[in-house]
Amino acid sequence: MGEASILSEKLRRYGAVGVGIIPDSLATIRYLEAAKATQPSAPTGYPKEEKVATTNGGSFTRAEILTLLDETIRVQGIVQAEISQLARDLAKELKEKSEGKKKKKTIPIPEALRKIKELHLPRDPLEERNLTEEAFQKLVAE
Repeated sequence: MGEASILSEKLRRYGAVGVGIIPDSLATIRYLEAAKATQPSAPTGYPKEEKVATTNGGSFTRAEILTLLDETIRVQGIVQAEISQLARDLAKELKEKSEGKKKKKTIPIPEALRKIKELHLPRDPLEERNLTEEAFQKLVAE
Protein backbone atom coordinates (compact mmCIF):
# COMPACT_ATOMS: atom_id res chain seq x y z
CA MET A 1 0.00 0.00 0.00
CA GLY A 2 2.90 2.36 0.69
CA GLU A 3 4.40 1.94 -2.78
CA ALA A 4 1.05 2.67 -4.43
CA SER A 5 0.64 5.90 -2.46
CA ILE A 6 4.19 7.01 -3.34
CA LEU A 7 3.51 6.28 -7.02
CA SER A 8 0.21 8.18 -6.99
CA GLU A 9 1.84 11.11 -5.17
CA LYS A 10 4.64 11.29 -7.77
CA LEU A 11 2.13 11.06 -10.62
CA ARG A 12 0.05 13.83 -9.06
CA ARG A 13 3.07 16.06 -8.43
CA TYR A 14 5.22 15.45 -11.54
CA GLY A 15 2.86 13.87 -14.07
CA ALA A 16 5.20 10.91 -14.62
CA VAL A 17 7.69 8.97 -12.55
CA GLY A 18 10.16 7.98 -15.21
CA VAL A 19 10.78 5.95 -18.30
CA GLY A 20 8.49 3.00 -18.76
CA ILE A 21 5.26 4.63 -17.60
CA ILE A 22 4.45 5.66 -21.18
CA PRO A 23 6.14 3.23 -23.56
CA ASP A 24 5.36 5.40 -26.61
CA SER A 25 7.40 8.62 -26.41
CA LEU A 26 5.13 10.36 -28.93
CA ALA A 27 1.94 9.65 -26.98
CA THR A 28 1.93 13.08 -25.34
CA ILE A 29 2.46 14.88 -28.65
CA ARG A 30 -0.33 12.89 -30.30
CA TYR A 31 -2.64 13.62 -27.38
CA LEU A 32 -1.93 17.38 -27.58
CA GLU A 33 -2.46 17.43 -31.36
CA ALA A 34 -5.79 15.63 -30.96
CA ALA A 35 -6.87 17.99 -28.17
CA LYS A 36 -5.85 21.03 -30.23
CA ALA A 37 -7.81 19.78 -33.25
CA THR A 38 -11.01 19.49 -31.21
CA GLN A 39 -10.76 22.96 -29.58
CA PRO A 40 -12.19 26.03 -31.32
CA SER A 41 -9.50 28.44 -32.54
CA ALA A 42 -10.97 31.56 -30.88
CA PRO A 43 -13.67 32.16 -28.28
CA THR A 44 -17.01 32.60 -30.00
CA GLY A 45 -18.01 35.69 -28.01
CA TYR A 46 -15.07 37.87 -29.13
CA PRO A 47 -14.36 39.01 -32.66
CA LYS A 48 -10.67 38.68 -33.53
CA GLU A 49 -10.03 42.36 -34.29
CA GLU A 50 -12.45 44.09 -31.96
CA LYS A 51 -11.59 47.79 -31.67
CA VAL A 52 -11.50 49.23 -28.17
CA ALA A 53 -11.93 53.00 -27.86
CA THR A 54 -9.40 55.03 -25.89
CA THR A 55 -9.91 58.25 -24.01
CA ASN A 56 -7.97 60.35 -26.53
CA GLY A 57 -10.09 59.35 -29.53
CA GLY A 58 -7.86 56.59 -30.94
CA SER A 59 -8.60 52.90 -30.87
CA PHE A 60 -6.62 49.72 -30.38
CA THR A 61 -7.28 46.12 -31.30
CA ARG A 62 -6.83 43.34 -28.78
CA ALA A 63 -3.59 42.32 -30.52
CA GLU A 64 -2.27 45.90 -30.34
CA ILE A 65 -2.99 46.01 -26.61
CA LEU A 66 -1.09 42.74 -26.10
CA THR A 67 1.82 44.07 -28.16
CA LEU A 68 1.82 47.25 -26.08
CA LEU A 69 1.90 45.18 -22.88
CA ASP A 70 4.83 43.11 -24.20
CA GLU A 71 6.70 46.25 -25.18
CA THR A 72 6.03 47.83 -21.77
CA ILE A 73 7.37 44.73 -20.00
CA ARG A 74 10.49 44.77 -22.18
CA VAL A 75 11.16 48.47 -21.58
CA GLN A 76 10.57 48.17 -17.83
CA GLY A 77 13.06 45.29 -17.67
CA ILE A 78 15.70 47.36 -19.45
CA VAL A 79 15.07 50.41 -17.27
CA GLN A 80 15.14 48.39 -14.06
CA ALA A 81 18.40 46.66 -14.99
CA GLU A 82 20.12 49.91 -16.03
CA ILE A 83 18.95 51.89 -12.98
CA SER A 84 19.95 49.05 -10.64
CA GLN A 85 23.43 48.94 -12.17
CA LEU A 86 23.75 52.72 -11.87
CA ALA A 87 22.68 52.56 -8.20
CA ARG A 88 25.29 49.87 -7.49
CA ASP A 89 27.99 51.87 -9.26
CA LEU A 90 27.08 55.07 -7.39
CA ALA A 91 26.98 53.27 -4.05
CA LYS A 92 30.40 51.77 -4.70
CA GLU A 93 31.80 55.13 -5.80
CA LEU A 94 30.37 56.96 -2.78
CA LYS A 95 31.61 54.27 -0.42
CA GLU A 96 35.14 54.62 -1.78
CA LYS A 97 35.01 58.42 -1.43
CA SER A 98 33.71 58.34 2.15
CA GLU A 99 36.09 55.69 3.55
CA GLY A 100 37.66 56.86 6.81
CA LYS A 101 35.16 59.70 7.20
CA LYS A 102 32.38 59.74 9.77
CA LYS A 103 29.87 61.51 7.51
CA LYS A 104 28.75 59.54 4.48
CA LYS A 105 28.96 61.32 1.17
CA THR A 106 25.71 61.77 -0.78
CA ILE A 107 24.97 62.63 -4.38
CA PRO A 108 22.88 65.73 -5.18
CA ILE A 109 19.57 65.08 -6.94
CA PRO A 110 20.45 67.14 -10.08
CA GLU A 111 23.64 65.09 -10.51
CA ALA A 112 21.72 61.84 -10.08
CA LEU A 113 19.17 63.00 -12.66
CA ARG A 114 22.00 63.89 -15.07
CA LYS A 115 23.52 60.42 -14.65
CA ILE A 116 20.13 58.79 -15.33
CA LYS A 117 19.67 60.89 -18.49
CA GLU A 118 23.14 59.83 -19.64
CA LEU A 119 21.91 56.22 -19.71
CA HIS A 120 19.66 57.06 -22.72
CA LEU A 121 16.89 54.77 -21.48
CA PRO A 122 14.09 53.79 -23.88
CA ARG A 123 10.90 55.86 -23.72
CA ASP A 124 7.80 54.48 -22.08
CA PRO A 125 5.55 52.91 -24.77
CA LEU A 126 2.49 54.56 -23.19
CA GLU A 127 4.12 58.00 -23.45
CA GLU A 128 4.98 57.34 -27.10
CA ARG A 129 1.28 56.78 -27.77
CA ASN A 130 0.16 59.74 -25.61
CA LEU A 131 -1.60 57.43 -23.15
CA THR A 132 -1.67 57.93 -19.40
CA GLU A 133 -1.57 54.95 -17.07
CA GLU A 134 -5.20 55.57 -16.09
CA ALA A 135 -6.30 55.68 -19.74
CA PHE A 136 -4.43 52.44 -20.45
CA GLN A 137 -5.98 50.73 -17.41
CA LYS A 138 -9.44 51.77 -18.67
CA LEU A 139 -8.50 50.47 -22.11
CA VAL A 140 -7.49 47.07 -20.69
CA ALA A 141 -10.60 46.91 -18.50
CA GLU A 142 -12.95 47.37 -21.52
